[in-house]
Amino acid sequence: MSTQLSGQHVFITGGGKGIGAAAAKALAAHGANLTLTGRDVAALEDVAGSLPAAQALKLDVTDHAQIKAAFEQAMAVYGPVNILVNNSGIAETAPFMKLTAELVRRLMEVNLIGAMLCWITPFAFWQAALFALLVCILGFAGGRVMSAIKRDRGVKDWGHMIEGHGGMLDRLDSVCFAAPVFFHMVRYWWA
Repeated sequence: MSTQLSGQHVFITGGGKGIGAAAAKALAAHGANLTLTGRDVAALEDVAGSLPAAQALKLDVTDHAQIKAAFEQAMAVYGPVNILVNNSGIAETAPFMKLTAELVRRLMEVNLIGAMLCWITPFAFWQAALFALLVCILGFAGGRVMSAIKRDRGVKDWGHMIEGHGGMLDRLDSVCFAAPVFFHMVRYWWA
């Protein structure tokens, strides 16, 4: 067993079957602590019971209150969530002319809204807005600073890897400032 993810908390939606269960087994093989969520509690408990450090929680991803409660329960056992495997989904089908509003609504709630709700849960609205503003400003500053360095050095581009766009660093210049600040803000506020 690898210890590459030792101590990392992985939260998996739809973790009782298929891709979610396979992801859980693969991540457990690397030492991760797992929280498996979904609607089928028996399937979740089967998978969790076969892994060294896993818990199973019933979760309907279309219910924001349940999502918040599941994250709180998960963090009480394994600490902050480091990795989210947003795997919940349904694949109900019908011929186009026989689609019903209920089927489309159910597909959108689970596959689209459920995925978005799980993704946004760790941050309150004001926190997400603050991060977005900060990353935007620092991304702009990173681009300006890297352009000033290039002008100072008398070069147009950092490389020729991407035809017409310069090198890889030219594509990532805004990330140079924004990524470290975002990382440290998340690390010190949520870790």
